[in-house]
Formats: sequence, structure tokens, C-alpha cells
Amino acid sequence: GNGFVTRALLAMGMDVEELDSSGRTPLVRAAMKHQEAICKMLLEKGASVGALKAFTSWTPLASAAFNNNEALCEFLVEKGCTLCLNTEQKNQLKPKLSRRIHDAAQNGHKTALQLLLDMGADINEKNPHGKTALLEAVFYNHLSCVKILIKRGADATISDHIGGSVLHRAAQRLTDDEMMKFLLE
Repeated sequence: GNGFVTRALLAMGMDVEELDSSGRTPLVRAAMKHQEAICKMLLEKGASVGALKAFTSWTPLASAAFNNNEALCEFLVEKGCTLCLNTEQKNQLKPKLSRRIHDAAQNGHKTALQLLLDMGADINEKNPHGKTALLEAVFYNHLSCVKILIKRGADATISDHIGGSVLHRAAQRLTDDEMMKFLLE
């Protein structure tokens, strides 16, 4: 994660596509560690944004989305990065995505949310507190995430562990008029 060391290695001709023992490129590793500046350096030196380098490896975008790094997700999408996950990778990830999708909804990370859904996250899975990602997005007043979740098929009729509906959560948090209007339509 050290930018100085990375710059020095790049100046010495480091191969930006070299795989580590896990089959990951430096760009994937940097994305996993939330190192946006290092990702930029590697991309400037020609690192590949989309191709998987090993069967078990993820793309940089999949790593950034899984780690719920909204800024890095947006940057990598701008650079043309894709998820490129195969079926086996999606199946391995699916049980781990629930917490990530809830985090994205709570924090208003719409790009990460969309990518996590693309990676196979269960849109209606409840977290340990009995809330779906939609309930979290409403509770934290993230209308953009609410719209994404509804458009992608979230079930607005699912209640939380104490019977609170989407409208209950919106009223509880005194969400803005735009949110209430959207939910009532």
C-alpha cells in the first residue's frame, strides 16, 4: 500500500500484470486494499482492467465492490473495468455478499450496490437485525439506493424483525418528502 515503493518499482520496470501466489495482479491487490492512488499509478502504466489473470482471481472492480469502496468502484468503471465473474466465483461469493449489500445501502454507495447485485447478492436477504437492504436504504435516507433496489426487484412488503415496514422506517427517520413521495407511489 506504499505509493513511494510502488512508484519506485514501476520506474524499475515492474511487470504490472505479474501474478502473485494467489493468481492476483497488483491492480487487484491494490483494489482489495482500497489503494485508489496505487490503482491509478498501475493503470497509467498499462495494467489491464478487465481480464481475469487466473481462474480464482477477481477483477479489480469485483474487489472494490466487495470491499464497498464507492470512489474506487466509480473510478474503475470510468476506466472501463468490468466484473467478469464466472459462475463458480459468483457462487463462492453469494453467501458473503449479504453484509456488503447492507453496508452499501446504509452508506448510499449506489455504484457498489449495483455491482454487488450484479455479483449475485440476494436483494431480499435479511441481516442479523432482521432488515433487508431496502429497509436500510430507507432508514438511512438514501433515495438513490432505494430506487436501485426497487428497480432491481427488492420486495417492499418485507418487514423487519419487529414488524416494521418500509413506510414505518421512513416515518421513523423523518425522511425527506421526495423519499416519502417515492415510497407512496
